[in-house]
Amino acid sequence: MKTPAWICLALLAAAACGSSGPSSLPQADACNQASKAACAKIYGCQPTLATALFGTEDACVTSIVTSCGTTGFQCGATQTYHGDKAEMCKDQFTAMSCDTLLQTVFPSLGSNVSLGGAFAAITTSIPVCGEICTTP
Repeated sequence: MKTPAWICLALLAAAACGSSGPSSLPQADACNQASKAACAKIYGCQPTLATALFGTEDACVTSIVTSCGTTGFQCGATQTYHGDKAEMCKDQFTAMSCDTLLQTVFPSLGSNVSLGGAFAAITTSIPVCGEICTTP
Protein backbone atom coordinates (compact mmCIF):
# COMPACT_ATOMS: atom_id res chain seq x y z
CA MET A 1 0.00 0.00 0.00
CA LYS A 2 1.42 3.38 -0.94
CA THR A 3 1.29 6.02 1.73
CA PRO A 4 0.35 9.49 0.54
CA ALA A 5 3.03 12.05 1.10
CA TRP A 6 0.93 14.08 3.50
CA ILE A 7 0.84 11.16 5.87
CA CYS A 8 4.59 10.87 5.77
CA LEU A 9 4.75 14.59 6.20
CA ALA A 10 3.08 14.39 9.52
CA LEU A 11 5.85 12.22 10.84
CA LEU A 12 8.26 14.96 10.89
CA ALA A 13 7.14 16.80 12.61
CA ALA A 14 6.48 14.70 13.56
CA ALA A 15 4.66 15.33 17.40
CA ALA A 16 2.18 14.99 20.08
CA CYS A 17 2.48 17.48 22.92
CA GLY A 18 3.41 21.10 23.21
CA SER A 19 6.35 22.32 25.21
CA SER A 20 6.14 24.84 28.00
CA GLY A 21 9.79 25.81 27.88
CA PRO A 22 13.16 24.89 26.48
CA SER A 23 13.36 21.15 26.18
CA SER A 24 15.09 18.57 24.11
CA LEU A 25 13.78 15.50 22.34
CA PRO A 26 16.24 12.62 22.93
CA GLN A 27 17.55 11.26 19.63
CA ALA A 28 16.95 7.66 20.72
CA ASP A 29 13.22 8.38 21.12
CA ALA A 30 12.75 11.10 18.51
CA CYS A 31 11.36 8.88 15.77
CA ASN A 32 8.96 7.14 18.13
CA GLN A 33 7.65 10.42 19.55
CA ALA A 34 7.42 12.05 16.14
CA SER A 35 5.54 9.06 14.70
CA LYS A 36 2.99 9.05 17.50
CA ALA A 37 2.50 12.79 17.17
CA ALA A 38 2.24 12.63 13.40
CA CYS A 39 -0.41 9.95 13.46
CA ALA A 40 -2.35 11.76 16.17
CA LYS A 41 -2.31 14.85 13.93
CA ILE A 42 -3.33 12.87 10.83
CA TYR A 43 -6.19 11.11 12.60
CA GLY A 44 -7.22 14.41 14.16
CA CYS A 45 -7.31 16.21 10.81
CA GLN A 46 -8.48 13.48 8.42
CA PRO A 47 -9.80 10.49 10.43
CA THR A 48 -11.73 8.87 7.58
CA LEU A 49 -8.83 8.97 5.16
CA ALA A 50 -6.33 7.94 7.84
CA THR A 51 -8.46 4.93 8.77
CA ALA A 52 -8.81 3.96 5.12
CA LEU A 53 -5.03 4.08 4.68
CA PHE A 54 -3.81 2.54 7.92
CA GLY A 55 -6.73 1.02 9.74
CA THR A 56 -5.66 1.94 13.24
CA GLU A 57 -3.59 4.76 14.65
CA ASP A 58 -1.14 2.15 16.00
CA ALA A 59 -0.68 0.77 12.47
CA CYS A 60 0.04 4.33 11.31
CA VAL A 61 2.75 4.71 13.96
CA THR A 62 4.32 1.39 12.98
CA SER A 63 4.34 2.37 9.31
CA ILE A 64 6.07 5.68 9.98
CA VAL A 65 8.58 4.26 12.49
CA THR A 66 9.63 1.77 9.83
CA SER A 67 10.65 4.67 7.56
CA CYS A 68 12.32 6.88 10.15
CA GLY A 69 15.79 6.55 8.68
CA THR A 70 14.75 8.82 5.80
CA THR A 71 13.62 11.71 7.99
CA GLY A 72 15.37 14.53 9.77
CA PHE A 73 14.80 12.85 13.13
CA GLN A 74 17.66 10.39 12.62
CA CYS A 75 21.02 11.94 11.81
CA GLY A 76 23.81 10.40 9.79
CA ALA A 77 27.10 9.36 11.36
CA THR A 78 28.81 12.64 10.44
CA GLN A 79 25.93 14.86 11.56
CA THR A 80 25.14 16.48 14.89
CA TYR A 81 21.68 15.97 16.35
CA HIS A 82 19.92 18.94 17.97
CA GLY A 83 17.22 17.73 20.34
CA ASP A 84 16.01 21.25 21.03
CA LYS A 85 15.34 21.78 17.32
CA ALA A 86 13.58 18.40 17.11
CA GLU A 87 11.32 19.40 20.01
CA MET A 88 10.57 22.76 18.37
CA CYS A 89 9.82 21.06 15.05
CA LYS A 90 7.49 18.60 16.73
CA ASP A 91 5.72 21.34 18.69
CA GLN A 92 5.31 23.66 15.69
CA PHE A 93 3.98 20.86 13.52
CA THR A 94 1.53 19.80 16.22
CA ALA A 95 0.36 23.39 16.62
CA MET A 96 -0.27 23.77 12.88
CA SER A 97 -3.97 23.95 12.12
CA CYS A 98 -5.51 21.25 9.96
CA ASP A 99 -6.48 23.92 7.43
CA THR A 100 -2.89 25.15 7.21
CA LEU A 101 -1.60 21.61 6.93
CA LEU A 102 -4.07 20.78 4.17
CA GLN A 103 -3.72 24.06 2.26
CA THR A 104 -0.04 24.91 2.64
CA VAL A 105 1.98 21.77 3.12
CA PHE A 106 0.03 18.99 1.43
CA PRO A 107 -0.33 20.64 -2.00
CA SER A 108 3.42 21.18 -2.23
CA LEU A 109 4.00 17.45 -1.99
CA GLY A 110 2.33 16.23 -5.14
CA SER A 111 0.66 12.84 -5.38
CA ASN A 112 3.51 10.41 -4.79
CA VAL A 113 6.36 11.80 -2.71
CA SER A 114 8.80 9.87 -0.55
CA LEU A 115 9.16 10.43 3.16
CA GLY A 116 12.33 12.40 2.42
CA GLY A 117 10.35 14.58 0.04
CA ALA A 118 7.69 15.05 2.66
CA PHE A 119 10.32 16.19 5.14
CA ALA A 120 11.62 18.70 2.61
CA ALA A 121 8.11 20.13 2.25
CA ILE A 122 7.80 20.46 6.01
CA THR A 123 11.05 22.38 6.30
CA THR A 124 9.60 24.93 3.91
CA SER A 125 6.67 25.56 6.24
CA ILE A 126 8.55 24.95 9.49
CA PRO A 127 12.21 25.89 8.90
CA VAL A 128 13.44 24.65 12.31
CA CYS A 129 12.67 21.10 11.12
CA GLY A 130 15.58 21.41 8.72
CA GLU A 131 17.92 22.22 11.59
CA ILE A 132 17.55 18.96 13.55
CA CYS A 133 20.62 17.38 11.96
CA THR A 134 23.57 19.53 10.95
CA THR A 135 26.86 18.74 9.31
CA PRO A 136 29.89 20.37 10.94
